[in-house]
Amino acid sequence: MCLAVAEDRGFPVFMSGTTDGLMRHFQPLQLATFTEAAMRTKRALVLVDLCGAFFKNGGLPVPGAESTIPGINELIMEGDEKGRFDLVVASYEEHWPGNLYLASTHGVAPFTDVVIDGNPKRVWPDHAMTGTDEAKFYPGLRIDLVDAVFRKGYELDSHPYSSFPGRLMWNGVELPVDLVQFLRANGVTEIVVVGLAFDYCAGETALDGVKFGFKTTILRQFSPAIAADSARFMEKRLRQARVAVIE
Repeated sequence: MCLAVAEDRGFPVFMSGTTDGLMRHFQPLQLATFTEAAMRTKRALVLVDLCGAFFKNGGLPVPGAESTIPGINELIMEGDEKGRFDLVVASYEEHWPGNLYLASTHGVAPFTDVVIDGNPKRVWPDHAMTGTDEAKFYPGLRIDLVDAVFRKGYELDSHPYSSFPGRLMWNGVELPVDLVQFLRANGVTEIVVVGLAFDYCAGETALDGVKFGFKTTILRQFSPAIAADSARFMEKRLRQARVAVIE
């Protein structure tokens, strides 16, 4: 794959590893002044972790995950009551054996806490393991219509819930661009979050959306939760952060 040099293309510094084919996603910021970009509302649909690990027969199945796919596909293709989205992005998880946040690495039962970097952290059953269908998008999801894909949890010491630390994937290569950089480079000001699961990764993505300055909505109908108690706690956090939670 031929890599373009960011400085020669007029890209931001963080795009030093991009490909020619990615250029079309960054034209809006180059063609508009910062004032124009600030005045324009651009919306992105963020699909969180709709990969095999979190569906039936996966390592961490989320109840009701399968039923969200038709509605999410409609959002991808048709948008919502405000119209079609300017961008659609998706994250997925992929883990190597030995990831510090997997119970098997520590020889303990899943869902227990172990000390990582001096702090207690929950560890999970093996899921989304590299080379398996669990690290691929769920069949039937219109991933062919998605503008950009971000991988998270690939490093052995990493297991972010939020999609924002995910790195941009292009033709199977991980680029040094995370989700917040990508959205800002495209002039996005508002995001709508859907995916798995409401009480963990989708919720944390929405919280990060507000933290990074995006007007943020999460659609509860297309973001099922793992458990009722953790869903209530997450909803409280989201509302306190002024995330719009739409049932």
